[in-house]
Amino acid sequence: MLDKYIVQPHLRSGVALVMTPSTSFVSDQQANERRELDLIAETLTPKQRKAIEIQAETLADHQKQTPHVHCLPTLTLYDIPLDQPRLDVEYRAASDIQFIPQTTNELTYIRMKFDISAVPEDLRWFIPLFSAMLGQLGTSKYKFDEIGTVLQTVSGGVSCSHLILPDTHDTSCYSEALVVETLCLPHHVSNTLTILEQLFADTQYTTPPNLAQIKSLVLSASAAANASIASTGHSLAAYRASMGLTSYAPAVESARGMTSIAALQQWADAIEADPAALDALGAIFRRLAALTFRRDQMGLSVVTEPHLVTQVDAELAKMTWQHHKQDDLAGRLGEGVFTMSSYFDPHTCQTLDAYADAVEFAVGGHFTDEDVHQALLATFSSIDAPQAPSAKGKGLFTRGFTHDMLQARRSQLLGVTKADLVRVATDHLANAAKSHAVVVGKEESRQELVHRGFQ
Repeated sequence: MLDKYIVQPHLRSGVALVMTPSTSFVSDQQANERRELDLIAETLTPKQRKAIEIQAETLADHQKQTPHVHCLPTLTLYDIPLDQPRLDVEYRAASDIQFIPQTTNELTYIRMKFDISAVPEDLRWFIPLFSAMLGQLGTSKYKFDEIGTVLQTVSGGVSCSHLILPDTHDTSCYSEALVVETLCLPHHVSNTLTILEQLFADTQYTTPPNLAQIKSLVLSASAAANASIASTGHSLAAYRASMGLTSYAPAVESARGMTSIAALQQWADAIEADPAALDALGAIFRRLAALTFRRDQMGLSVVTEPHLVTQVDAELAKMTWQHHKQDDLAGRLGEGVFTMSSYFDPHTCQTLDAYADAVEFAVGGHFTDEDVHQALLATFSSIDAPQAPSAKGKGLFTRGFTHDMLQARRSQLLGVTKADLVRVATDHLANAAKSHAVVVGKEESRQELVHRGFQ
């Protein structure tokens, strides 16, 4: 039939297939169901009919009852495990690489961390923009429009991010690093690392095609940053409010805050107006690559299947960076800043009053022990949330969070009481040595904020 009416006619002329909906589909379906029910009803005896009626009435009465929630399973703090789950980590002495055996569906996740302390202060602002260029520009072997396909052939792509890491022990210190991440099948590890090495050492930042690509990427990044202000205003305000409260706040504001957006817009305007500015930006990226992607300041972490650790280690041992020193930059459990924020808020001044009331509420202890327990349960729901295999060991590698540190935090949280929260609220919120308030918004509410002391 298909050959006679569709395939063969189609060889000689076009075939038009028209499908129209049925206007009586619902009514026809209801009529069919009614007929089936009538047929069933005809076969029932009076006793069976009465039994069905009683069953229907019983079900209706049961559905009207208020359910008892006490029969549902409950979760208390006593159900939270006291011990922090331990992560298996292997260090290979020959290659000084951190291996994390995990079930990964045969995928291998590779992280590289580069210490950027050697980057001069005047070039630090360019680091986030520079990190976004990795894998977007051509090398001497591949053009910029080919490199993406080459990466996808052997891996799941490459990403690069800029980390600002507060010290775990000294709040006056912090460090910065670039983290490069990729994933691939075990037999592609060698090829993937070879391409990454080309990206690190052979990206041609100052060639005309790459300069044109840099210009396009900078203009796109500037437009995206300006468009994101409405949705990320609360984060931008938090970055600015942290200025002067922590040692690393200026670095965060410069890299991610309004300062960064303004500087990015200035560079976008400059490279559109003057080709020399674009040449200068390409030269800056080339210098950053030489300062950043250095083998003597690189750490390497690999998440892979347990039975593949030896195989992957052998592949890594073939690479030229097999004897690099593992450099664990430290991070801090918590950043030392308590932040209250809102966004898309049409009543800014009322929200500021609500923040003040919240502090008074905490200082006055207007909450119960049960409220504390529920807050702790919510906290542990995120701490103990399942992790994807690719995320295992990331805190240890990038922030230096050891098992002992995580266990200490867990024990401290499980021991928190209402009195502790009242004391902390009194000492660090009501009597804070320093606090800042920042509003990112339109001009309409400016006058009222000026009356409140905003500048």
